[in-house]
Amino acid sequence: MEAPLATAGAFEHSNQQPATEPQLLPKALRDDIRRSLAPPLLMQRRLGRWGPGALTGLWLWPMSFCAYRALKEVGAESVAIVLVAAFPAVGLIFCAHTNRIAAVVCPHVLSQLDEARVSAKGTATLSKTLRGMKALLGYSVLLLGGMSATLAIELKPEAAYEWVAAALLVALAAATGVMAATSQLAQDLAFLLAADAAEQVAIDVHCTTAATADWNALAKRVNTVHKGTVALSQKMTPVLFGMACIQFLTVLIFLFIAVGPRPDGRNWYNTFCNQYFMAVIATFTAGMLVWTLSGPAKITSACQKICSAINDLRLDVGADGAVTLVTSEQLHRIEGLNRYINELNKNQGLGFLVLRKRITFTLVLALMIQTVSGLIVINTTMISFAAVEGKEEVTSSEVMDCRHAQGLGVP
Repeated sequence: MEAPLATAGAFEHSNQQPATEPQLLPKALRDDIRRSLAPPLLMQRRLGRWGPGALTGLWLWPMSFCAYRALKEVGAESVAIVLVAAFPAVGLIFCAHTNRIAAVVCPHVLSQLDEARVSAKGTATLSKTLRGMKALLGYSVLLLGGMSATLAIELKPEAAYEWVAAALLVALAAATGVMAATSQLAQDLAFLLAADAAEQVAIDVHCTTAATADWNALAKRVNTVHKGTVALSQKMTPVLFGMACIQFLTVLIFLFIAVGPRPDGRNWYNTFCNQYFMAVIATFTAGMLVWTLSGPAKITSACQKICSAINDLRLDVGADGAVTLVTSEQLHRIEGLNRYINELNKNQGLGFLVLRKRITFTLVLALMIQTVSGLIVINTTMISFAAVEGKEEVTSSEVMDCRHAQGLGVP
């Protein structure tokens, strides 16, 4: 049986108490979260285990067909071929990703709603996240719906199968947007609940002293947080990996559109798929790929607060502001617990692991800076080369026209 993320309440022998005790989430907020997470679970019940992913993955098949026909119509055959090759792969990954969310992450979050005691700060953060996801849901539906309608119009369907593809593309756009937003919401809620549980332990440690702390209870709570974090890491690592694969393929598609061959003339492709705009979108998507690790980093940051709070117990601050060092026996307990925490996860310390690597905000920011900087250099270099090659082709064409006009022929 899986261990809970944290034990509610402060230490039994503490002579101080937090400003506000953790409470169960308000019923209205719990009901709102359940309604928000309902779509993938409903699809799973109605269509079976693979229902949520099949519905969202199915949308990419008519999308690839309509995009291929529309791009080929304006002369962007190379981009059309790349999209036809990439969209089915993205669909398969997104299918498995959505099914994992519906089968593992959503039930995990729902099982925590009626049991987990959340701090006032955690409750406010969850409420804010829920409102943000609702805004993202509306944006996703509008974006995918508008894009699908545009491609359906550009397809100019005539045959029956073309009308079917256009209808499926438009009809499934809203469902795909809902599934994408719900998947992100489930991930965020799972990370926030785990981070709040760890922060409650740190708050309780701050509200006690080395003399009044129940060290056995503290060790038990730290161990419980560790077990809960390890269990959550095992559940969420495939989800994070799937999201990273989807975003990586998306970055490659945007890069190819930015630096690949472009059709001649004025058309919707050259207007909306400007190479500089696509380069910016590719860089932004690459940054978001790294930022998906911010959820695990929040959990690690909360775990680091536990270690910091335990370390602060070395000094006893009196009511009059006098600071004294704790006794040798208390110091021995503090050192022993600190050593236990620091040697967890193969000497990486308490925190969230992805592929056996502890994820911290320092690591995430370093990876983001490196990724964005690398994409900026790559985009600038490749666009410059493409511009130079274009000018050389124009110059070569003008020279050939001039030689033909003078009757010199091909050199």
